[in-house]
Amino acid sequence: MITLTVNGESYRYEGPLTLQAFLERWSAGTRMVAVVNDEVIGRQKVGDVILREGDRIELISLAGGG
Repeated sequence: MITLTVNGESYRYEGPLTLQAFLERWSAGTRMVAVVNDEVIGRQKVGDVILREGDRIELISLAGGG
């Protein structure tokens, strides 16, 4: 088990897991941006990022405006 901080709250997961698998569990749509340990992760790299014990994740919802 690993502990991750997601939007300021702690959660436990079976680990290790990729950011892509994590986002699928959270049902994060394409209008979400993931920031892991203060680094913005592009959609093309979510499958390459392995989440580890203590990682901090911020999920940010994008909204259009005018």
